[in-house]
Amino acid sequence: MQVVLNVSVDYPENLAVDWVNNKLYVVESSVNRIDMVDFDGSNRVTLITENLGNPRGLAVDPTVGKTVVHGGAVIPHPFGISLFEHSVYFTDWTKMAVMTANKFSDSSTQVVFNTSQTPHGVAVIHQLKQPYVSNPCSVDRGVCEQICVLSHRSDNGGLGYRCKCRMGYDIHADGKRCYAVRQFLLFSSQLAVRGIPFNLSSQEDIILPVTGSPSYFVGVDFSAEDDSIFFSDTAKDIIYKQKVDGTGREVLAANRVDGVEDLAYDWISKNLYWTDPRYRSISVMKIADKSRRTIIRNLNNPRAIVVHPLIG
Repeated sequence: MQVVLNVSVDYPENLAVDWVNNKLYVVESSVNRIDMVDFDGSNRVTLITENLGNPRGLAVDPTVGKTVVHGGAVIPHPFGISLFEHSVYFTDWTKMAVMTANKFSDSSTQVVFNTSQTPHGVAVIHQLKQPYVSNPCSVDRGVCEQICVLSHRSDNGGLGYRCKCRMGYDIHADGKRCYAVRQFLLFSSQLAVRGIPFNLSSQEDIILPVTGSPSYFVGVDFSAEDDSIFFSDTAKDIIYKQKVDGTGREVLAANRVDGVEDLAYDWISKNLYWTDPRYRSISVMKIADKSRRTIIRNLNNPRAIVVHPLIG
């Protein structure tokens, strides 16, 4: 048994295998995201993070491209999904059943199996499910510098693939080469801490998104010297530090940090400042030994904070 993913993966509610290009697709429902990774866990990229609604099921057909199925009146609450020949098989929580329909039309759904337990994953096991087909990514990654992703056979001028870049890189204008991203936008939301490129790009994330449940991420800052980020989780009332690749997470503070809404890092003195509206205060921590003290009290609802170490 081999662990493929164990960082920034909280609710992987469905998987799909691209047996032609040896890729694994993962539906991360807690943050409405679809990731792609090699079978050994390397070359992880975020494929889709926007306008997914509430993703549950995913099926891929690398012989022609990818198919996404969503709910509706006929398919009220689908979860797992699997394709075989002209049919799509799926589990439905409203009808508590494994169901099937013609994949070209959802007007003739049929119940295959009823269950009293909530149905989740479903997969059709058949040798014909994974036929041999030519792989345009098999030779020199399809001239992609880093990652070659199969797409519809009519896509990209008929090439049937597109190039993607690893975390920390963005795609060049030629659509093939990758260049290291030295600056990007770090932001937090209730569900995740993400790093995204400034420019419009097909590269969804520059860093591996920080996730966790239950979590409510608010304050963020970074340390360029050791390639780390700081972030506060107001659901757990903890301030963290970790590497941008998702490794080395450590707790900086978990006491009297009940609602930290902003962080500011002094990269010269290696001190971290934060605001806490619940204690109406601003505090500072020396990162080296985690010693801390409150420097300003009795503030009226402090929110944001910035530091300018060059002028004090």
